Amino acid sequence: MKIRIHYTTQLKSVLGIDSEEIEFPPGSILLDLLRQLKQMHPLEVEQYIFSSQDVLLPGVLLCQGDKHAGHDLSVPLQDGEEITLLSVVSGG
Repeated sequence: MKIRIHYTTQLKSVLGIDSEEIEFPPGSILLDLLRQLKQMHPLEVEQYIFSSQDVLLPGVLLCQGDKHAGHDLSVPLQDGEEITLLSVVSGG
């Protein structure tokens, strides 16, 4: 199944892309997606998205379609689904 991942703000800048499409086997979950991203972009993902302890970093929001997925990485992926990774912007 194909999943499209969208990157915004700082993540888009760090990775140098705004989206990519990845193939996953049926039954894959959000954790599988993040582990795959870490294999594809090891330095960037570990620093900005997903820690070496398989934890989504607190400054990242993960959305499945138009819904916030929270930090439950056991949620199944669906064919054709769009995942968006947003880095929280702060400042004043």
